[in-house]
Amino acid sequence: MTAKQLPAVRKFNPGLFQTDDEVIAQFAVRKVEFKILLEIVKENICSSTCQHVLIVAPRGRGKTMLLARLAAECRTDSSISGRVIPVRLMEDNYEISTLADFWLEALIHLANELAEIHPETSLELRASHSDLKSRWQEREIAERARAAFMRSAERLDLHLVLMVENLQALADNVDEIFGWGLRHALQTESRLTLVASATSRFRALDDMDHAFFELFRPMHLEPLDTKSCHELWKALGGGERLESEIEPVRILTGGSPRLIAIIASFASHLSLDHLLEELVALIDEHTEYFRGHLEGMPMTERRVYLALVDLWRPSTTSEIAARASLGIRTVSTMLGRLLNRGAIEFGGTGKKRIYSAVEGLYCIYYKLRRERGSTQIVRYLILFMRLVFSEREQREILEAANSKSPKNQALLQGLKLAIDDEPILATLLLDGPSTKEGSSSSSDARNERGIFLERIAESFGNRDFEQVVDLADKALKKWKWSDNLRDTEYVAQVIVKKAQAHLRLAQFSEARSTSSKMIQRYSESPQSTVEDLVILARTVRYIADFLGGNTDRLEESPWGPLGQIRKLSAKSFWLTVMEIIDAANDLFFQNKLKLGSRLMDEIINWLTERNDPTSRPVVALCVINNANAQLLMKLHKNSIESSDGVITQFSEDQRSEVKLAVGQAFRLKALAFSEIGRSDKVVEACETAVASYGGDPEDFVRSQAVRALDVKARELEKMGLAEEAITALDRIYDRYGGESGAVVQLAVAASLASKVAALVRMRRFKDAIANADAMDALYGKNLESRVQWPIVYIMVDDGISLSFEHEVDSLEDSVSDALRNKVSAEIQNSEIASASLTCEDIKRRFGSSADRQAQFNTASAILELAWALANFGRADAAFRECKELESIFKGLKGDHLDQTRRSIKWVRIKSYTALGNLPSAVAEARSAFSEYDFENEKDIEELLLLTVDAVACGVPEKVFLTAFGDDQIRSNQIAPLVVALRQRVGEVVREPAEVIEVAKGVQKMIKVKNRDFKGNLPNAS
Repeated sequence: MTAKQLPAVRKFNPGLFQTDDEVIAQFAVRKVEFKILLEIVKENICSSTCQHVLIVAPRGRGKTMLLARLAAECRTDSSISGRVIPVRLMEDNYEISTLADFWLEALIHLANELAEIHPETSLELRASHSDLKSRWQEREIAERARAAFMRSAERLDLHLVLMVENLQALADNVDEIFGWGLRHALQTESRLTLVASATSRFRALDDMDHAFFELFRPMHLEPLDTKSCHELWKALGGGERLESEIEPVRILTGGSPRLIAIIASFASHLSLDHLLEELVALIDEHTEYFRGHLEGMPMTERRVYLALVDLWRPSTTSEIAARASLGIRTVSTMLGRLLNRGAIEFGGTGKKRIYSAVEGLYCIYYKLRRERGSTQIVRYLILFMRLVFSEREQREILEAANSKSPKNQALLQGLKLAIDDEPILATLLLDGPSTKEGSSSSSDARNERGIFLERIAESFGNRDFEQVVDLADKALKKWKWSDNLRDTEYVAQVIVKKAQAHLRLAQFSEARSTSSKMIQRYSESPQSTVEDLVILARTVRYIADFLGGNTDRLEESPWGPLGQIRKLSAKSFWLTVMEIIDAANDLFFQNKLKLGSRLMDEIINWLTERNDPTSRPVVALCVINNANAQLLMKLHKNSIESSDGVITQFSEDQRSEVKLAVGQAFRLKALAFSEIGRSDKVVEACETAVASYGGDPEDFVRSQAVRALDVKARELEKMGLAEEAITALDRIYDRYGGESGAVVQLAVAASLASKVAALVRMRRFKDAIANADAMDALYGKNLESRVQWPIVYIMVDDGISLSFEHEVDSLEDSVSDALRNKVSAEIQNSEIASASLTCEDIKRRFGSSADRQAQFNTASAILELAWALANFGRADAAFRECKELESIFKGLKGDHLDQTRRSIKWVRIKSYTALGNLPSAVAEARSAFSEYDFENEKDIEELLLLTVDAVACGVPEKVFLTAFGDDQIRSNQIAPLVVALRQRVGEVVREPAEVIEVAKGVQKMIKVKNRDFKGNLPNAS
């Protein structure tokens, strides 16, 4: 077997048609138990009395694998291989019903084992077996078979290690003579060691009158812990994974080696965010395995088992009986049989016994197959696993590489100020009296239409698509879809914007309907500008059909098969391309990543098949956008492959926009490797980016090298090399700080902001404050500096230049981020007065900013200050900060601002608690809870983290239990959090084992947060 080949994996029959080397290579866990077994065997070789072992564990825990490994060692270990012979009986000993059957079976398996090393003895044993088999009616067969078995050991001077599986089943199927006969042999034969296995402790082991009483040394195989799961995962070819990625696998499989092997066989590149889809794939692939497990049970026994599985929590006999609709006595009998099978386990004692399925994955299998609604239960469980056990840094949606900033608000503000002088401008507000027909001059009407269009365009640029639809409806109602040629272009623009807005909102049927009306009404218009709008409408309809799943309608559009696309003029083609790319980027920006990625894949395929050199820069940057979306969706492998594709295909292209794409590819590749724990690859990608583009003459390209160095610094910190990370960030400034290029300076400023954040994480608060002040002094006077990143400029056939915009970089982002971290440092350093002054400075400078990231930083600083004030008992001051925050961002929209408005409620929860007003705290918690969208994973993540933070900082658990309890359905969807809170107030909770395990993670999060909270209080020891 070469170094790259993986050992053959046997999930159900380890050792079957495997060499000893393959068994040894596959054996990755249970090494402590193996060592104990091996020591017992070695001691028995030289002992006059032997110790016998019974391995006890449910199905799939590794009993057979452990026996196969012991047998392989007996054959390959030079210190014992000439003195010991392993004899493994079949796992399913259906033919054994008497003691004679047992020794005859042992005899033939010994003959098989000796076939190669002692062929003559093997032939003698086979002859003896045939002879004894033919005289099966004679009474002395058992004794004679045993004598032949042991005589060969004496003649060859060997110690026999007899391995018998499922001893509990054997004990149930044989007569009483069997047990005492076997006990006599084991106590008198010094050359015989029995290593048996059982799925559970069976009655005979504890019965003083039974032959098996105190005959064995028991060895219990516990579920694998996270470390052992990781070792097994690597041995099965899954590679290195973070502990946070392996922990959910442990929970879902119950630490069962067999189930881990099944999951590893189809999900070696595990993605937690897609674990539900992978579980469904597993169930589809292994349905026969799961079904076979159930169908192998008698009907009544299966009915009881399914009732327990359906309950999916530790349950009493009466609860199981009620679910199974069977009598208590019948259920008790069936539970006993299921215990013997190793299918279930119990806790508690006597009448208070509670039962649960050994392998929780069967519960999930049953839930997913039985009813669709249960998919949600599993989904939320997996989501909580990812949140509780993830160590990754929280990233904001706003950091997406394809983001766009809102347009300058100056025009809008100026128009509002002019309303008093020009009453016609009152229509800007769109809620004033409409202009009566004929009451205004044509010039006034044109002005009014222009104002509507500007407002619609502005809302579209701000991605307030709901507002676009509302404005468009008002405009169309006002002009009644006018057929007047003077209104045609205006109305066409409004309709197209409405269709585009529906598309961005993923309202595909509305987008199709609106664009179809536009096409029907204006497709024959002689105006060239309207012709372009019709092209956009056709494109919108194509996208709506493509994303909405109406593939049968795609043929209606010339945007279907590529052959039709090629018939478009160059201008029409590029108008189409621009709209598709813009739509995909807008979907990305709204966190509709799957939809955006599908659309971006479509345009990449179009352009690639078109095979036009002009398209190459667009292809490169579209792939980069997709790689970024894949990274955000945690599709790390896909993101790395996409980035590598850009690097491989375009690294020789010297066009600046293409070099920009390749530079971004190195950075995204590094970020993806960082998230899967491959620090070596992160550093390699970053250093390659610097070597390739660190001295490039283009500012945009060179800035990617600076950003790569920033990523490298963050990775060093993640590796525990915090001081090296600070040094790396300082080197960025030393090398690039003196450059005059605006784009590079923006990247340098971002690295300095990263340094301040790193110092805060290192708890070097004074250094963080000093560096924030120094960074502000360098860049704080030039906040208006911003750069719109160019994607690509293309000259099409008719000479029209097309450009695609990319993200906006602004010094506002970096300076406000540094000052936000300064506030955090001052608070954690107990400098509340200084934090208040810094926060006032942030509000003054960034409170009215149109920059989304600056808005987020401002809100975060105020919220952190308000939270600290509440923690320090200054509830009134905390309330004032919340009120001021609401005033600053009143009327503004966006995901980050919705989050801010919810976060205010959490500060008030803490503030009311500080004032002792728990009813108001409960009311605020109830209000906050109602605002979360449980279809949005980020909302659930926020709910978990803020609840943990609040409880850690002193908010009583009963505040949230009362608030959550009002909505039982939604409470069930956050079961791990609710269970953790109930446990913290002393409740005994019976829930699925998987939920209890995740709840332990929540408890741990609260304890860590509580420790940090106490450490940050003034005068804390």
